[in-house]
Amino acid sequence: MESRYMTSDQLNSVLQRHRDDDPPRIDFSVPLDRLMDDAHCQALADDLERVAGDGWEVVKATPDAWRKIPACKGLYMFVWQPAFKVRLASGSPRLASFYWILYVGKAGDGDNQNSLKARYKGEYAKIVGHDPEVLWAEGQPSTRPERLNRLLRVEPLMFWYCVIDDGVEIAGLEKRLYSLFAPPLNASGSKRLRPHGKPKPAF
Repeated sequence: MESRYMTSDQLNSVLQRHRDDDPPRIDFSVPLDRLMDDAHCQALADDLERVAGDGWEVVKATPDAWRKIPACKGLYMFVWQPAFKVRLASGSPRLASFYWILYVGKAGDGDNQNSLKARYKGEYAKIVGHDPEVLWAEGQPSTRPERLNRLLRVEPLMFWYCVIDDGVEIAGLEKRLYSLFAPPLNASGSKRLRPHGKPKPAF
């Protein structure tokens, strides 16, 4: 059946239909040494701020979100932002959310004249916000298109992007981002992205 954009009622219907099935999972292989290195994290944050002065923009990943994305060069991330929040014990009523970076990408680096808008419209608009039934499909996706087509169906999914005018900077920053976070849907980059073979249970 052809994919279609999901309403909240349709999403809930799919979730209830599979309530007693084994839950779909995304395996992460996190580079703890990089994430524990304050100097390393700060250096990357400083370099990103230096070349992307306006900061990161965030839009909900829907089939028509490309209309809100500029035709510019830059970096982007697909970030899963579940609804669960906790209230912090502080002077102001702040809520803390828990995010997972699923994919890091780039547009317009070097001689590549692609743009953030074109990348989203041409590749991701046909996947995000569509029927998540495929999350419960049998077998594990092995190729990049298979991983993206299945796992970018999670909700709520956000598209984070920053415009970077200097295309020479983009590729290096992308590599440093996925070396830091090891996003599970990236197929290239750090050797730590995914262990070979079936992951061993933690206990």
